[in-house]
Amino acid sequence: MHWIRRLVFRGAWLDQRVKEGELDIVFDPDTHAFGYVQPERDADPIELSREPSWARLAYRR
Repeated sequence: MHWIRRLVFRGAWLDQRVKEGELDIVFDPDTHAFGYVQPERDADPIELSREPSWARLAYRR
């Protein structure tokens, strides 16, 4: 439950920053991934915390 709350909060926080123009979404063709940059800081990318991995719980018996 803790990780779900964190993911929802992070998503809402990022959405609000994009809506207010504080962040832009960019696509990196080398890694085929999307990221966020700060347009006010010469498109300086922001580093997000890693998403949780459910791998150790997914196959638990």
